[in-house]
Amino acid sequence: MQEDDTQQKTAGEDPSPRRGGVVHWIGALVRLLLVVVILAGGAGGAIYLLRTKPQAQRQQSAAEAVLVRVQPVETGPHRVVVRAMGTVQPARRVLLAPRVAGQVLDVSDELVPGGRFDANDPVLRIDPEDFRLAVAQQRTEVLRRTAEVERYRSDANQRATDVVRAECAEQIEMGQQAIAQREYELLGKDLGSQDQALVLRQPQLRTVQAATEAARAAEKSARAAAAAAEQSKAAAETALARAELDLSRTTVRAPLNALVVSKSIDVGSMVSTVTQIATLVGTDEYWVELSVPVDELKWLDVPAARGTTGSQARIYYPAAWPDDTSRAGQVLRLAAELEPQGRMARLLVEVPDPLCLDPNNAGKPQMILGAYVRVELRGRGLADVAAVPRSAVRDGDRVWIMTPDDELEIRPVGEKIVRRGENVVYVAGALRDGERLVVSDIGTPVDKLKLRVQAPRPASAPAGSREARP
Repeated sequence: MQEDDTQQKTAGEDPSPRRGGVVHWIGALVRLLLVVVILAGGAGGAIYLLRTKPQAQRQQSAAEAVLVRVQPVETGPHRVVVRAMGTVQPARRVLLAPRVAGQVLDVSDELVPGGRFDANDPVLRIDPEDFRLAVAQQRTEVLRRTAEVERYRSDANQRATDVVRAECAEQIEMGQQAIAQREYELLGKDLGSQDQALVLRQPQLRTVQAATEAARAAEKSARAAAAAAEQSKAAAETALARAELDLSRTTVRAPLNALVVSKSIDVGSMVSTVTQIATLVGTDEYWVELSVPVDELKWLDVPAARGTTGSQARIYYPAAWPDDTSRAGQVLRLAAELEPQGRMARLLVEVPDPLCLDPNNAGKPQMILGAYVRVELRGRGLADVAAVPRSAVRDGDRVWIMTPDDELEIRPVGEKIVRRGENVVYVAGALRDGERLVVSDIGTPVDKLKLRVQAPRPASAPAGSREARP
């Protein structure tokens, strides 16, 4: 029974494994077909996009021209401007010292660095008592010498009177002698020499002559004594004048309109004639010492002597003054030697009234000693030249011109350059009015290169000009 049951089960089993394999292969085939369909669809879409893509338009030949910036050439007269840097320094510097020695009793409030004095203003006062006593003493000496002169003059006058009397006596005696000579001749007798001398009054004549000579000698001596007394009086008067001068010098005064740079004394200081009181600089004018290349001197007017007019100058000090502010000056002198380092010429520029003390200069900036300033010197004029920016001169001697056919012309101008400035080159005879000068760079410049000028951009509206939207 059991075997029969087993055989029945075996004979009745379903072959399920074979049916599962068929189903598996059918599913794989379906998936493969789906992939093929998808790839075919993607390829078709790609082909469609490639065939329908937009085509770029080819630019016309005008777009191949090089874009440049130009400026019109303008010829005419130009004024050469030489630019240089320099240092402000005083035209006059004074080391102030007293003329007499003594103790300082009083000092002006302006005797401080930065203080200012007009010419003849008192700076300080030295104790004057010793000098007043010296003046009084010398006045007494002058009075004594004056009295002495008067005495000697009176004595000389008296001696002159004695001379007159002696001369009169001599003349009288000579008259008596003439009478005696006539009487002796009338007598007609010969006398001895001794008797004859007595008769002719020769001893009396010699006596009055000797008295005359003595009176004259006495007068001469009196005159000499009077002259010596007058010299002594003059010496006493000179000493009095010196004492009075020393007294006046106890007040030390400013020798010029000056600014105080430094001081070295104060009240109570003992000073002598070698003591430095202060350092003053004149305020009537300052100098600016410039260094300029030697080859720039030919464009400037440099005076050879005072009174001649030099090139005008403008001084700028941007570190302390507004950019549009300057002071006027004038070239004064050319230094005798070049700078030892740079071998540059040194010029002095004179600036009057540097501290603006004149009411006509009110409101202008004051100059500061030691300041490093920029100076523009107005040089000589150039006739009929074109001012070309230095950056537009290529290779040192060529310029680029945009021709009327919008082509590049490389034009040599080296022999026509009359001056090379810091920012501008002046060319004479090589450029014409209205020509277009190329001022921008070109990568590969060649003659006949096509050029075009960029149209100016429209001005944008200033910020804040649009109306506010709600």
